[in-house]
Amino acid sequence: MHESHLADELLGDLLDHARRQGIQRIRTVTVRLGPLSEIKESVLRHVLEDHSRGTPLEGARLVVEEGTLREVCLVGYEGEA
Repeated sequence: MHESHLADELLGDLLDHARRQGIQRIRTVTVRLGPLSEIKESVLRHVLEDHSRGTPLEGARLVVEEGTLREVCLVGYEGEA
């Protein structure tokens, strides 16, 4: 599924950034998704839940903001070192 792959890439980028910053646990992830984006909120939630086991993302809360048209944007995250 194409959108699952995009969601996985988004979360992979987040994990890479968190590792470089020394973040051990991510509590909240905020993303912005436009109504015409290629990632559905339900798919992103599923990928986060399914692929985060054993990573700093496990148990993180996902906050989805409404974006414009095709926007897919990682707005930020809260975590602890």
